[in-house]
Amino acid sequence: MIRYIADCVKDAGVDKIHIVYGENGHQIQESIPDNHINWVLQSAPLGTGHAVQQAIPHIDVNSTVCVLYGDIPLIQADTVNRLIELANSHSLSVLTVELENPTGYGRIKRDDEGVLQQIVEEKDTAPEERQIREVNAGPLAVKAKSLARWLKLLDNNNVQSEYYLTDIIKHAVSEGVVVASFQANDLIETVGVNSRMDQARLERALQMRKAKQLMKQGVHIVDPARFDLRGKCTAGKDCR
Repeated sequence: MIRYIADCVKDAGVDKIHIVYGENGHQIQESIPDNHINWVLQSAPLGTGHAVQQAIPHIDVNSTVCVLYGDIPLIQADTVNRLIELANSHSLSVLTVELENPTGYGRIKRDDEGVLQQIVEEKDTAPEERQIREVNAGPLAVKAKSLARWLKLLDNNNVQSEYYLTDIIKHAVSEGVVVASFQANDLIETVGVNSRMDQARLERALQMRKAKQLMKQGVHIVDPARFDLRGKCTAGKDCR
């Protein structure tokens, strides 16, 4: 899954890739033998904010950072680019999604004018907040200089005793930053992998995406539902 994300950010034209890993991370490194990737150890699983804190010393202070998650593998390059573009103009941008059943996701809290104010993680939500259907999809982009400042303000005073990356939202808002957000065009971009069934579902979605791309290029595929491509393929028009 990490390889899919690495390929995605390369397609987006990202200059530098940092991957934060934990226990048994050497297995992940072996699966992606790429000298252009900077591997960063998170020695203890203290939350998403803590993970990014480990990476921030390696990041150019004048850059824009896009944070992606290893268990949300099907995000697309266009989405990454849009997050970065919005962060360049707003300092911080967030990808959201509206779900019929938002259980398990951090809720997007907005003011009366619809401006994003805070992301409340599921385990920290009040009963009325659990009714919110717009949720945090995970990926975000932020100017590195601001990110470094807001990361220093994080604490673990929450139900899970973790340092939440999403808490940078409230610190940004307290400084008067208008946080940009948009919803993913394709729901599958926001789906995470929590089981073997999830993994199989996303694998099939990935293969269907590849089939559609080839068909748009003029390749004739009789049954896209049975199509399976490993690696990359170059094909001429009207190939069968």
